[in-house]
Amino acid sequence: MRSSSYLVTTVMLLVLLSASTNILSAQPIIPPPIIPSDIRVLCMIDKYAVEVLLNKPGISYNINTLTSQANVAKMSYYPWAHTAFAYRSHYDNRLVVIISEQSFILMPHRPSNKCEFNLAISIRNTTFKEIADKVKNVLNKINWKIDIKEQENFLVIIFMKNINNALIEVVLSVAPASYAKNTVDMRFKIIAIGVKDSNTAEIAKNEILNLINLLLKESNLRLTIKSFIKANMLIAPSYQEEHETKGNYLAVRIQIPLKEEIYHLTHYVANTIIQRSYLKLNNSTISKLAKMGWHTQIKMNTNFVFLLLRKQVANETLYLYGKGVSKVMLIFVVNGSKLNEEIINEFKKIAKLIGVNEKMISKEFFKKHEEEVINVKPLFNITESRIKKALETELKWLVNIGVIKGLTENDIKFIVSVIKLGNSGWNYRLVWYNGKWVPYISCENAVIPKEPIPCPPRECLRKFIDEIKSLQVTPQKETVQQNVLRAY
Repeated sequence: MRSSSYLVTTVMLLVLLSASTNILSAQPIIPPPIIPSDIRVLCMIDKYAVEVLLNKPGISYNINTLTSQANVAKMSYYPWAHTAFAYRSHYDNRLVVIISEQSFILMPHRPSNKCEFNLAISIRNTTFKEIADKVKNVLNKINWKIDIKEQENFLVIIFMKNINNALIEVVLSVAPASYAKNTVDMRFKIIAIGVKDSNTAEIAKNEILNLINLLLKESNLRLTIKSFIKANMLIAPSYQEEHETKGNYLAVRIQIPLKEEIYHLTHYVANTIIQRSYLKLNNSTISKLAKMGWHTQIKMNTNFVFLLLRKQVANETLYLYGKGVSKVMLIFVVNGSKLNEEIINEFKKIAKLIGVNEKMISKEFFKKHEEEVINVKPLFNITESRIKKALETELKWLVNIGVIKGLTENDIKFIVSVIKLGNSGWNYRLVWYNGKWVPYISCENAVIPKEPIPCPPRECLRKFIDEIKSLQVTPQKETVQQNVLRAY
């Protein structure tokens, strides 16, 4: 779904009326870019539109018919649209209609011959070395192919066995628990590849149980796992092959015109690197941070550290972001226009608490950054019911002039009844699936982009708005609307 032209073509509908730019106050509205990607700025164009893809069997179209219509302009659109035209709505000339050719794709079911599941056991009042040594001492009693990978405070052993042409793997990982002292985590990942029948599954189940029980027994654990592993858990799921559905269809979109808002964002950033062993991120520390008013997200295991701390101080938002393995990069952020002693002291307190030298934190420690953030808002306050009525009018008009064939009155009524503001764009446009008009994202095996569409650059938005200015208002709007409804 991604394309090198993403940032340019997603401009599309910023939309079809020019609007003055509002320069807002310097109060920042989002964290700076170094904060993790789940809080980056997203384009909200689709929030203010409805769109339907006419992929129902029996519906055909000729988009080139639009070239002979007055006041219709060829437009840029999303990268998945092959051709697109735009004009002002016959129902409400404040609204914009985008007619485009788009693809509809469902990925086929892929047969799988693999099953996997996990078991996790915590062992208290022991050490990693004790458990690791006991596990390694029993390996000569095990009739499986064995592969060992060992690092400091981390042990992985892969057990492999062929049973009736099926491959069984048991992956054991042993590591100190990150959530408690004198506790060790043992995790088993069971993988079965090519188990086709219940007889093979039963044999494999017994082999796995014998292996795990032996490992637990040697670790002085009186625990039975028989009830956790069943033979049917090892049989590969069977999927019926389904043809991949592809094709280009006509999409009709009603868009509320938008306006730019530019926010001036100021933030201060500083960073340092610390040895992981110096960090104090235990339950006591987390509790103290909460009492100090910090919101915390902390994840730790033997291979990774992640932390994100956030606190509001007056109009400024403070962040401490950390990520690393043996060495952890810590980034201090002030999202706001002020950097005063109160903020410096807040950072000094948490630095000391988590094991960082608080003496290095001063105003000179931070660097100031300034940027502009573009947001979009609807230019007009238009209700959802008017947008739905506009969609109905345009669908009937397109049928009337021969752009669409095979779309019934019942189809139009149903589309208008179920569509909601925000049903637009690749993920949420309405499509025909399993006998109903539904949002594309609800289709089984829909192809959903992994990343959201970013806001386009400011110059692209400007270019698109200028391009749209040339669109003429359809004359005699009321007469055209009445004629469309009467002809249909």
